[in-house]
Formats: sequence, structure tokens, C-alpha cells
Amino acid sequence: MSDTFDPEDIAVYSDPEDVDLETIMKYIDDNDDKEGTEVLRVNDGRRTMICSMKSPRDDGQLCAFSVTEMEPTSTLEEIKNDFAKKLDEWKESACWKDLETVLRRLLSEGHISVDNCVLLGSGCVSSAKFGDELIPETRERSLVQFAVFYSVASLIGSCQNDKPPKLYAQEPSFNNVDREFCNSLGIQCVDHPVGFDVITSNSFAYCPGAEQIVDLRCFQQNPALYLGGEADLWHDAFGRLRSRFEAIHCDARGKMLSRDEGYSPEDALCAQVVQNFMATHENHVLPKHKHGVAATWLIYKKE
Repeated sequence: MSDTFDPEDIAVYSDPEDVDLETIMKYIDDNDDKEGTEVLRVNDGRRTMICSMKSPRDDGQLCAFSVTEMEPTSTLEEIKNDFAKKLDEWKESACWKDLETVLRRLLSEGHISVDNCVLLGSGCVSSAKFGDELIPETRERSLVQFAVFYSVASLIGSCQNDKPPKLYAQEPSFNNVDREFCNSLGIQCVDHPVGFDVITSNSFAYCPGAEQIVDLRCFQQNPALYLGGEADLWHDAFGRLRSRFEAIHCDARGKMLSRDEGYSPEDALCAQVVQNFMATHENHVLPKHKHGVAATWLIYKKE
């Protein structure tokens, strides 16, 4: 299985001294094709883990990445106060008003019912750290993304009086403070791959700024509602959906392009996942929001 490892899949949260390549490769070999999370050690209350994932762009073969939970830079009380402010700001935005209108219409039509809501890859609301630096914008972005998720989940709950959805969040870098905050909102934190496994055709999935492999994994689960980036964002200069790039650059519309003219079986697999998903779904383009919503499309199940 060693040839399935992609070094680009190692998360940036990890200290290179924490987990070496040999450890990651042994984990893949030992687990074969089984996804999961293994805790290697706990230092100062923060876990260092290896997560393995079936890659849609490699026909379901296993890849792995290492993650160390983020060091908190804010208290639970500070997070709650900041979240309340971001929630108020978000609900005043044109993006939310547009999203709310569309969601109310879809939920009233009766062909969409939501059993659970899943937040994938929000980053940490407790930490402004990025490597050795403090970057407040990273934490603010996560707070806005939680505001988006919570407002959508609350709206779904209000439209389904007798069937409030269960709420889940999967973010490998969550620490204990993040988990306490999630618990205060009624959100259950889960380890990889549970966040993907609970997604069904009756789910709402929010993937803010997700890597392509996360979006594709989500699409394979066929959620009724998806909020995130454009499903066909990863295009090359020839209009073909790609799995990964060399010499990345963007065109005038912000589309990621590649100067590489080759087209591999991996690229074709990615394209097929998106095509299968969009064949049964439609999309609504949202107004831009300046504070890190990282969502431009609402994709919803056709009638």
C-alpha cells in the first residue's frame, strides 16, 4: 500500500518532528483499506493522531495524514461571546438572507427532509495559531463558519418541528476547548471518518473551504443539501475536472488551472464523482460574503 501515500495530504497542523513518514506508512500497511483515527500520543492535553482516508481520486485507496490538536488561545467564555457577535453579523448579511429564503422554500416543498447536519473542516474557534504564528483571521473565519452552520441547522430544525436534526462536527485539529464549545451548541464532535459516515441522502453537509478530497468524499455520500465551494472548481485550462495540479495558476474568474496537458485516470474518477452527484442535484449561487463563509454554492437534491 505504500505507493498510495501522497505527501501533500499531511496536514499543516502537524509538527514534522511528531510523526515521521515511516510511522504513517506502517499505519497504512497495518490497516489496509480501513479508514480510521489512531491517537499516537497526548501532550498537554492535545492529541497527535494519524487519520486514514479512502481517496476518491485514487479509486478508494488509502491515504493518511498526521494531525496535532491546536493549542487554544481563547477561553470558552471568550469564544461564546465572539460567536454571539459573529452570529448577529452573519444574520444581517445579504448572503444569509438569500440562503435563508432558498432553504425555506426547499424545506417547505416537502421533497427534502434532513436527519442530520454535518460540519466538515471548520478549523478551530479556540485558536488563532497557524504553525508558530498568531493569525487572528483564522479564528475569526472559523467563528463565522460556525455561525453559518448553526444558523442553517437552527432553520432546518424550525422548519421540521417534529424532527430536529442531529448536529455533528468533524475537525481533526479540535482541542478540548473546541469540543466544549460544540457541546454548548448541541453539536457532537466526532473523529474521522464518522463525519463522512453519518452523511446520507437526508443530510445537510457544510464543507467551508474544503480540500477537493473532502468535497469528493462528501459527494459520494450524496447529501440532500451541500453548502461549500463550486462543485466543478478544480478545472484545468482545457475545461476538464482535475484531481491535482502542477504549476497551479488561476484565470480571471479565479478558476484554478494547470499547464499540464495530461489527463490521468485519477482525474477521470474525480470528474465522475462530481457528475454523479450533480446529476441528481441543482445549485444556487450565493451572494459573496466577506468574512470567510467559504461557501459560494448551495447544492440541493432535485425533486
